[in-house]
Amino acid sequence: MRILLPALLFAGSLMAQYPGLSLPPSGNHQRAQTGQAIGPIQVSIDYSGPSVHAPDGTDRRGHIWGELVPYGMEEHGTVTDTSMPWRAGANENTIFTASGDVTIEGQPLPAGRYGIHMIPGKE
Repeated sequence: MRILLPALLFAGSLMAQYPGLSLPPSGNHQRAQTGQAIGPIQVSIDYSGPSVHAPDGTDRRGHIWGELVPYGMEEHGTVTDTSMPWRAGANENTIFTASGDVTIEGQPLPAGRYGIHMIPGKE
């Protein structure tokens, strides 16, 4: 209790000093983390699960990619030169972390934190 009280007082003081400080809206997406030790290596994934229901409650499962959102690269504005892969994640990028070097599908991946991006297709 002695450690918790000063920490709470400090957090309240910090928020009072920076009234504009806030967390990004979640968009009602569920945020989650999972992890596993594989031998000496710790791996984890931080992700947000999208809500596939429309604001009126209509279930849109199976109607997102290719209908509401086009397949392929994400386009930004009217300039087609700025197309890029979609970030995987409902409101923030999905992050994969490995505490040591790993091999994924036969390819080496150095230890670190990685954002996951994708180019969705019908297949």
